[in-house]
Amino acid sequence: MISTQELKAMISLLDDPDERIASSVEDRLMQEGDSVVKAMEDIWFSNEFPHLANEIEALLKRINQQEILTQFRDWWNSPHPDLLLGWFIVSRTKYPGLQIQELKNRINEIKLDCWYRLGNVHRKMDQLQIINHVLFEHHRFKGNAEDYHAPDNSFLNSVLDTKTGNPISLSVLYLLICQSLGLPVLGVNLPQHFVVALCQQPENSASCPLDGSSFDASIVEPIIYINPYNRGQLFTKDNIDSFLKVIGIQAQPEFYKPCSNLDIVKRMLRNLHYSFSKSGCETEKIFIEQLMEIGGMADEIPEK
Repeated sequence: MISTQELKAMISLLDDPDERIASSVEDRLMQEGDSVVKAMEDIWFSNEFPHLANEIEALLKRINQQEILTQFRDWWNSPHPDLLLGWFIVSRTKYPGLQIQELKNRINEIKLDCWYRLGNVHRKMDQLQIINHVLFEHHRFKGNAEDYHAPDNSFLNSVLDTKTGNPISLSVLYLLICQSLGLPVLGVNLPQHFVVALCQQPENSASCPLDGSSFDASIVEPIIYINPYNRGQLFTKDNIDSFLKVIGIQAQPEFYKPCSNLDIVKRMLRNLHYSFSKSGCETEKIFIEQLMEIGGMADEIPEK
């Protein structure tokens, strides 16, 4: 563990005339990784080295990105990737200082609001209506139609702060709340508009956990579809058929079936890559591409 004094001494060498020394210091701090971030941020905020402010900021960004890539790789390769953790890691690409426990607490507050109102209601359709009321009437979550492609629509903390999001972020928040209450709601990778579905969970099936981290989609039957972007509107397979005809896409079996947590995060990365491309944020787009490569999406990255 590097002491504060040793860290300051190392930072003072970042502009050493000998490039080998400065490079060696950078390499050492990169190796220390997340363990020095807080102390470096304190030094940066205190402006103790004003002539090195840009260098410290750039190095902090590199350390954070390295740590996020490692965290995402570990998540992607885990046997049962947790969706909330995956969304949290993606959100850290823009907000590296996020703390997952704080976000969990905020989501749990929404869950408790639902739980209090559910009481002795046992019919699943009635439960969905109560959850819709809590999310879209009480907490006033809504789709961001005014700035649909804004990157912040995809980040967990921003969605909780602004109460607005895009189809996939609102869908993920919705299914996380439902799953925490025991409702088998899973994501559905519908083209051009992500939704969720209340599913019939096979009896005595260990291959179909409620959280979507690992399940056999072929044995999971959707009961009803839900559009969180449109305030929890309920719809059927026939409505999906009509939607696909309108957008001119041939129906495929996977459009009607629940998808995995990995598929959901891949959809998030696609959305962010498009959003950053559209807004001209080249640095952010390149970082998302690194996550896409980890997720086996290299073939979806346009050649430069």
